[in-house]
Amino acid sequence: QRAEALARQAALRKQQQLRVAEIRRFVDRFRAKESKAKQVQSRLKALRKMDLVAAVHAESPYRFAFTGPRKISNPTLQLDDACLGYDGHVVLADVTLRVYPNDRIGVLGANGAGKTTLLRCLAGELAPLAGSLQRGRHSAVGYFAQHQLESLRLGKSPLEHLEAIGGDAASSFDGQQALDYLGGWGFGGSDARRPARTFSGGEKARLVLALLACQQPALLILDEPSNHLDLEMREALTVALQDYPGALLLVAHDRYLLERCVDNFWLVADGGVAPFADDLAAYAAMKQGRTRSKAPANRRPSTTAKALAHKQRSLEARIDAQAQHIDALERRLHDASVNQQSEQLAQLAKEHRQAATEVERCEQAWLAAQEELDRLGG
Repeated sequence: QRAEALARQAALRKQQQLRVAEIRRFVDRFRAKESKAKQVQSRLKALRKMDLVAAVHAESPYRFAFTGPRKISNPTLQLDDACLGYDGHVVLADVTLRVYPNDRIGVLGANGAGKTTLLRCLAGELAPLAGSLQRGRHSAVGYFAQHQLESLRLGKSPLEHLEAIGGDAASSFDGQQALDYLGGWGFGGSDARRPARTFSGGEKARLVLALLACQQPALLILDEPSNHLDLEMREALTVALQDYPGALLLVAHDRYLLERCVDNFWLVADGGVAPFADDLAAYAAMKQGRTRSKAPANRRPSTTAKALAHKQRSLEARIDAQAQHIDALERRLHDASVNQQSEQLAQLAKEHRQAATEVERCEQAWLAAQEELDRLGG
């Protein structure tokens, strides 16, 4: 086990070295470009975390990747002068967009603004009410959305789901390769033959992602892919998406996932879609500014609003405390003597995951409070 752990760490460190080189190329290319300044800073921050990610990820039970197809059309797809909506009701109008190979786009917007409508159209589930959507010849889409978890055949196992895909994806696996592939997604041993009706939400999400990944899409469209996933799976998903060679469109409340995996943003707002040239912090500030501008100047905050604001301050204090704890753990994880002791490394990695989970829980609670404040208008 010790030898296996060391081998996993060595392989992951090699992957991280490649990722570091990629990030440095991005930084060197865009350091002087004002419109990319925030993204550059995000990449520089990510560089400082690479060794820690390798150490923690080495303890993960997940081993998978999103591999792209041999060919990708350029552009991958294009939407021109489109109106999107349902049953004649327009949700988004005058939408003109292009998706190119290697695009990594985060889709921002308030709940109900039309993000899912946009993704469903680009994925081919929803035809434009007007305008045109054109796809390149090599533009296969892998689409993840929450409703797909419920479309799994509950009596079928992961192995049977994989075998049912057909085409080149299924023919590339023999029996043992299929089991190995599913094992990398956390369906090892008897889990590969367990019916989906027994799965948790997280297991269903992993299975849907596994079925998408094996089809080698040119474009991944992911709508809240991390909602049901545990921390280790979220980290593994982040690493896999960083290395994915195709185009990526991502909607997520998971800020960490967005910061690590996308280069540019689209903003869905006011019945349209447009590029957003800034970063997530600027988007959060913009949302807060909009909220304040909607509130009458002479209106006092309600009791509920005051309670929510107090809750946010408490959560911020908790996040700060956990961040200090994480920093201390990172220093110990980087200690050379610690890295020679697998049991101590595993314990520190476990503590780090627990602290990161608590930070994420607090961040989600903070966002929920902010959404309620937005609804109240102050």
